[in-house]
Amino acid sequence: MFRHGILACSLLIAALAAASVQGEEKPAVDIGALVRAFLASDLDTCDKALDAIMVHEPEWSDIQRALKATGRKYEPGSLLEAQVSAEGAPYSFFFAVPKGYDPAKRYPMIVSLTYKEGTAELAKQCFSTYWQVAVDEGYVVIQLPTREKKLFHQGGGYVIMPAVRWALVNLAIDADRIYLAGASYGGMGSMWFATQRADIFAGCIVYPGSFPGDDAGLVANFRYLPMLFWVGEKGQAIWLKGTKKAVEDLKAVGGSAESIIAKGAGHLPDVPGGFDVKATFLKFLVGKKNARPAKWTWHFVDGAFNLSRNVEIMDFEDTTVEFEATSGNIAIKGYDKPMFVYLTDANLKDGRVSIAVDDAEVFNDKPSQDVRLRLMALYAGLTGGNYKYCVEAKKGAKEEE
Repeated sequence: MFRHGILACSLLIAALAAASVQGEEKPAVDIGALVRAFLASDLDTCDKALDAIMVHEPEWSDIQRALKATGRKYEPGSLLEAQVSAEGAPYSFFFAVPKGYDPAKRYPMIVSLTYKEGTAELAKQCFSTYWQVAVDEGYVVIQLPTREKKLFHQGGGYVIMPAVRWALVNLAIDADRIYLAGASYGGMGSMWFATQRADIFAGCIVYPGSFPGDDAGLVANFRYLPMLFWVGEKGQAIWLKGTKKAVEDLKAVGGSAESIIAKGAGHLPDVPGGFDVKATFLKFLVGKKNARPAKWTWHFVDGAFNLSRNVEIMDFEDTTVEFEATSGNIAIKGYDKPMFVYLTDANLKDGRVSIAVDDAEVFNDKPSQDVRLRLMALYAGLTGGNYKYCVEAKKGAKEEE
């Protein structure tokens, strides 16, 4: 996110664009539509979408009014189709909202990754077999196929985040109750995606699935994500072995992992044969909310995912960041290059915050009320956290003042 260029450069672009229309009557513009497009944009287009807002020089009150716009209603229970831009190309997926859906309320959401090759027909089948019951129980479900049969854990997973962002902008979602689920290759995809963005989920179900690799450093990213593994006793031995190892690895780093080894079951849960999704999968999700710890560690491993919780690293590198927040103080270790730090009012003391990087204070002031920075915080906080402020932090900043 915001990885193309430095903040000052973007501000200059906006300023020059604004100057070009000085003295002319500004045409009416739908700020709300621009804000929604920005919040739903993917990594490759979010900078451009942000500039499209800032050229109109909005006040923060304009943004707030735009965000209060009434949400759209959708036909409940039916599997509907949506389309987003992912990696510069269209990507279509499916979603369903529960009976009595009210845009003024907030609903838990399940992000379901399709099994096998993940075609659109298989996605519909996966939804009707396993997750229609979730919609009946009050969940929003987005059912994600692969794009052109490219498996999620083998380079096709970059479509997931744009679909999630679309749902958060266009549907009435409780960002503290977003859950990830996947079966077979979809389960592998769920594990891959959780290594990149486990921070946005309150629980994950794989049925079956295992880690798509042996990177021990990534296992720690699951520390705060409750996991449920289902595997059939009579399925291929590799799935049973992978499940057992994943549970052991997660428990070794202090993670929460439960497993169901279904006696007599094959590769997938047999719903017609008596498997009860509500009594197993949905029961596991009950009461689970995103932990959002004040102290956390995260291993950044992919430049397309340079944001986790409160921290966005700007010059990507494979690194582990340690973060700890106390009242009025933020301590970050492991990454000493420029970064954006996203904050809520709870992070401030008397309206101020001190940020230290590797024990060196780099910021001690009130966060800026700049509209651009606050929009960046809004983008980062869409997946949870409700961030209000963005602070650019880098070592040596105080010496430069």
